[in-house]
Amino acid sequence: IAAPVLADLGLDAMARVTIFAYNRHKLINTLGTLGTGVVDPSGQSGNTLSGVYTYGASSINKFISTEQGALWQVSKFKQIITKGGIEFERMMLQPIETVMYNGKQYILDGHNRLKAFAELGKDAQVTVLSLEEATKKYKSKMEDVVKEAFNTLLENDHE
Repeated sequence: IAAPVLADLGLDAMARVTIFAYNRHKLINTLGTLGTGVVDPSGQSGNTLSGVYTYGASSINKFISTEQGALWQVSKFKQIITKGGIEFERMMLQPIETVMYNGKQYILDGHNRLKAFAELGKDAQVTVLSLEEATKKYKSKMEDVVKEAFNTLLENDHE
């Protein structure tokens, strides 16, 4: 996959991911180590690709919050992450969901958990939804994403 195609997802340099890209009528399945990410091969502003990716704290901090100031559970989640065990497993049953749009990664669900992972300097598994999936599941947030109503990086978001 060409370097220009590998922009804007915000993956850490050694993140291992499976990328599904459409090249005309043929599906290409590529497994690789990526530098910064994936842009939709069709040239759309957002991604039509979806999947689960692992992000490091520095990348997580660059995600854009869609719920500014609503970080009242970060301390609780930091304790759960540090302790591990069954509570951690239960916490992670609900996916942390984001979407890529115009080269920016927006958090749709899981703000408090992501902030906790970032503050602890830990990697987090994140489900990146396609534009279609995100619009179906988070219609009102996606309307605001398209209007570029959100601009607060997670690292700058506080209670």
